[in-house]
Amino acid sequence: MSGIDERVAKYVELGLSQGYSEDKIRAKLRDAGYSDSLIDEAFAHHNQFKDEPEQPFNEFKNFLKVYHKKIIIITIALVVGVWAIATIAANISHARIIADDFGVLFGNKIPEQKCLESANPDICLIKEAKARDTTFFCRKIGDRTVKRACEERFWERRDCFYERLVGEGLDECYIAFARETGDSRVCNFISRPLMKATCLDGV
Repeated sequence: MSGIDERVAKYVELGLSQGYSEDKIRAKLRDAGYSDSLIDEAFAHHNQFKDEPEQPFNEFKNFLKVYHKKIIIITIALVVGVWAIATIAANISHARIIADDFGVLFGNKIPEQKCLESANPDICLIKEAKARDTTFFCRKIGDRTVKRACEERFWERRDCFYERLVGEGLDECYIAFARETGDSRVCNFISRPLMKATCLDGV
């Protein structure tokens, strides 16, 4: 604010911003001992900056004027893209179930029927589900707890529950679990002495 009294200029800006009239502000400044020339310079300075166009805002308006159609198209495309991704993510968990329902088209019906006629249908169905990596066979399992575990593809977990249930590969699963977790306590559940020693040595 070179060439003007900064105190007068700030008082003018503050007074106008608070809604006081120019005459009232001038009277207050005169009462405070400021000359008319200083007051005129302060008002002139204020009016100069008030009348100047807001360059950044004008540039932004010009940008919108030129590119507004492209911006709208891009915005719509982004919204549609986000909606599509969200929809796919929300339904991804159902994709396997939908695919499994068509398992009959890929020959799953025959092994399913064989399992139902076997001595232990639930175990047979679980084995088929794991072997073919599908929940198609889970629907005919009688035990609710086992059926729920099958539908959750519990054979993909590393807690040896599948092996305990079907009675196969349990010692090997304990060894793998002990090595992965560093927990040697599971080695005590191994029935074969040689496998147990291998488990304890490997942790």
